[in-house]
Parts: sequence; C-alpha cells; structure tokens
Amino acid sequence: MAHEVFISYSTTDKAVADRVCVYLEEQGISCWIAPRDIFGGQDFGAAITEAIQACRIVVLIFSASANISKQIVREIKLAVDHEKTVVPIRLDKVPIADTFAYFLSAVQWLEAMDGPREGHLQRLANTLRSHLNQPPEPAASTFARDSAATARPGRTLGEQRSKGTGRLRRYGPYGALATAVLLAAAILGIRNLSPATGKSKVNPDDGERYIYISPGSFRMGCSEGDRYCYPNENPARDVHISKGYWMQQTEATVGSYRKFCERTGKPMPTSPKFSQADNHPVVNINWNEADTYCKGAGGRLPTEAEWEYAARAGVTAPQYGELDRIAWYGKNSKGGTHPSATRSPNQWGLYDMLGNVWEWCNDWYADKYDSANPVTDPQGPATGQMRVLRGAAWDSEVWNARASDRGAAPHDLRQVVLGFRCVRDVMP
Repeated sequence: MAHEVFISYSTTDKAVADRVCVYLEEQGISCWIAPRDIFGGQDFGAAITEAIQACRIVVLIFSASANISKQIVREIKLAVDHEKTVVPIRLDKVPIADTFAYFLSAVQWLEAMDGPREGHLQRLANTLRSHLNQPPEPAASTFARDSAATARPGRTLGEQRSKGTGRLRRYGPYGALATAVLLAAAILGIRNLSPATGKSKVNPDDGERYIYISPGSFRMGCSEGDRYCYPNENPARDVHISKGYWMQQTEATVGSYRKFCERTGKPMPTSPKFSQADNHPVVNINWNEADTYCKGAGGRLPTEAEWEYAARAGVTAPQYGELDRIAWYGKNSKGGTHPSATRSPNQWGLYDMLGNVWEWCNDWYADKYDSANPVTDPQGPATGQMRVLRGAAWDSEVWNARASDRGAAPHDLRQVVLGFRCVRDVMP
C-alpha cells in the first residue's frame, strides 16, 4: 500500500498507535502500521524494511516499553540510514536510552505524556503536513475541547493560512481594499503601542550587553485572532509588570558560556553536529546550568511573564515582525543555529526572541494559566515537574515561532535546541 508515514511502536502501545493511525488517516495522511499492513505469508522483517524504505516520515510512539525495544531501535536506525524524517511522540517521562539518543539527538519531539489527546494528535498531524509540504489544518474548536498539550522543546509544527482568503475571493477588490485599510490601521496601532528601543549597558559580571525593559502592562497568552494557539496559552489575561529589569540582548552565546566555564571550572556542553562559532547561541544547556550561569552573572532566569512582555515589545500580534526578517527557524535556518543578532531586533532592541534556540524561563510549567485577571508580576506555580521554555528554535515551524507559544521540559534535559538568556533586576 502507498503510504507517507510509517508508525513505529511497542506492542504494549498498540492502542495508542492505532488511535494515531486512525486520526492521521482521517486527516488525509496515509499510514503503514503493523500488523494491519502485513499481508498473509509475508516475512515480518522484510515487510518492515520495505515499508520504512517506502515512507517519507517515521512516527515513533515513544514510551518506557519502546525505550528498551531492540526492534524499535532497528526500525529507527533503518529510518535514519535511509534519511527518513523521524518524529517521536513521547508518552512516558523516562531517560532516553543511549541507543535512541544517538539517532534522535537532533530531531523534533512532541510531548503527549498526558495523552495523546486530540490537541496532541492535531499537533502531530500539522507537524507531518509541514514535512510533506501540505498546508496545516487550522487549530479551531478541536483545541478548545482539549486540555493543554505540553509543548516539547524545539517541537516543529506550517504556515497559517490567511483567515481572509475566502473573503478576498468572494468580494474581490473591495475585500482586498478593506483588508489593506484594516492592515494599515493595525500596523499603526502596533506602532503606537511599541516601546522605544531600550537603553543598554554591559553587565560587568559576564561582559554581555543587556537592555532595560521598563515596567508596563500587556495581554499575556493567546493573541487575539490567532487561530494557532494551543490550550496551554489560555486563558489570556492582562498582566502588569511592576518593576523594570535588564534582559540580555541576545541569547547566551558559546563565547560567553566558555568564559563562564573558564571562571568556574565547569565543563562546556557537548557540541552539536552542526558547526558553531563563539557568536552562536550556546546549546545543550539544561535548566540547572542556565540558572547557575545567570546567578553567576548577577541575575536570574526571566519569569515567563517577563519573557513574553519583553518579546512582544508592545506588539499584540503573534509575532513582532515578519518572521523571515526577525527569526532563524525551520524554513530558513538550514539545520542549525546562526550567529546572534543577525536578524532584526524587536522594538526593545532584543534579538532572537523568536527562533535560534528555545530559552529556559524560571517558572515551573502548568497546563494553563491561572484564571486570575488582571495579574501583577506572576511567578508561575510553586512546584512542578517541568520548566517553561519560550521562543522556539532553529528547527521550529511558523506556528511555534509566536510570542505566546509555550514549551516545557524536565529541568535536566539537554538538547541541541535548548539555550537561554538572563535578566538582572539591577545593573551596576
């Protein structure tokens, strides 16, 4: 049978794999799954090999059982050897076995440790569409019915179709003219809301330049009219940042982290397979290491609210500019990080608030925001199992590179898409 996706799974996860297969095929994505697609008398190993070679993408249902399965390791090795895209969807929070880590160190992960629910499945389908060069299915009521889907670091999910497309076709030039007028008004409104570029200072404790972010209020969470928001971006709420702070102008770089390691005697993180110079954002940094660096620089990691306030810089739209101009992401990065400050900054003068690497925040992760509205200086939950990540990375798709998009990961996770930037409350 002709198929686009091969589903790799442990027998203990058959129910999940079947559900994934049914959902994807309902979405028009053809799948191969055992034992359904193994014909009578066909050799199992030969059928698996042929199916993997014929597919374009392998979806790995990753669980504690899959983590120790030699058969699944063989399937993933075969997929990597034949240059197939591998998309793992994680069901269990378990340390990734070295055999998998070797093959999956630089691929996207989708988290579904409380599912998979419909939101997880739609996210998976849209991820696959992006790899298959198909338009994404707009996230609409299906997400509203689902509780939050935990966002993985560096997950890569295509480009939002214009809501006005149908209207333009229907109403012709009049609709286009009206749209242009509304767009101009929106741009002017954004411009009036945007802060001036912030003043900057070099932090004497790490030698990096920081931008002053003045106090203010903003709407945190799903941007109005953004149909690609996930449940964990809601409920949107008015947030007041009562005190100004200084934020690192770029993500912490390889060079700045090397100086930190030389001062403290700590080892440098493992280098990624793609090349990096000192002016690239450092990667393979877990939350603890990022927190230690920031404290050594006289600061701390930003709260999630501080991060989004700084990223938006007064802009109420999902992004603070045209994405190819402001961010290194999946469609322009060519498979790795890029030097910091080589895309356009936001209105504060901060670079790479979207793209290049995911950035650790101080907060514990929660599936949704507290409904309290308005809120002053929110700090996130008192406890949790994962820490918040923001900003998307070099492998992310358009709909993850949004100011409100939220990721989360265990505090000890290191990946080639994970970095950070610091803030200081007071600058000498």
